[in-house]
Amino acid sequence: LQPNPVHLDPRWASLSHGVHQLNATLLVILNVDQVLQFDIQQAA
Repeated sequence: LQPNPVHLDPRWASLSHGVHQLNATLLVILNVDQVLQFDIQQAA
């Protein structure tokens, strides 16, 4: 697990634990609790 890259959109960065390097791309590791909280805030 690596920290979020500086160029990652701040909206994604706020929902991410970090990233994992794949062959040709990055896999964003989501913070599920934060994603669910974000969804609740958007619905309100």
